[in-house]
Amino acid sequence: HLRHAYSAVKEYLHIFEPYRQIFNKNQENVTDISALFASGDVETFQNMIALFNSQIDQFKNVPRYSDVGVIFLDSADMKQAMIPSPVACLQAIRNYLPELVLSCAQELVDKVGAMNPVIAGDPSSVEAYVNKKKVKDAAASGLEEFNNRQSYIRSLVHVMDDNSWPAPDQVKALMRMLKESLVSLESNIQLADGKEEEETKKFSVLVTEEC
Repeated sequence: HLRHAYSAVKEYLHIFEPYRQIFNKNQENVTDISALFASGDVETFQNMIALFNSQIDQFKNVPRYSDVGVIFLDSADMKQAMIPSPVACLQAIRNYLPELVLSCAQELVDKVGAMNPVIAGDPSSVEAYVNKKKVKDAAASGLEEFNNRQSYIRSLVHVMDDNSWPAPDQVKALMRMLKESLVSLESNIQLADGKEEEETKKFSVLVTEEC
């Protein structure tokens, strides 16, 4: 009878196997959550957040107590240990998103910020004018890419908003700076285009005189 009882318990324990596998996988993921998002795709963030939220509900279904033949099983401690698993993964994503936003936004702010003063400046030499024109042309050709990168960064912030995760003040400040930098870039490109003919004539005369 004992042999049959323990055999029934062993068979019963198989219902915990799917939960155990999820738990172990989550333990791996939470160690380095960025590995899950190597592509940085916004949809991947949304899908993984939905997955971990569903796991929270799923772990609520782990049995706490059960009678298996003559044996009473108490799995309350195991259930209590499993439930924080998807919560920890969600917290790791919540911590990682602002880091990714700051990294991407800062890179773009630095790039655009270096272009703006050159394009907005008044060159005093042929070399400075040539550099201004090169930087202006590069900015004009890259403007669409810059705007797309800004949209991507905004989408990451929207993921935080959708999950009621407040964006840190540093993220908000950098997003404002990025927006202002791109607005200034478009304006500076237009102004530089308007001055280009005049500056070309001016420096052509200087080059001719030097020759």
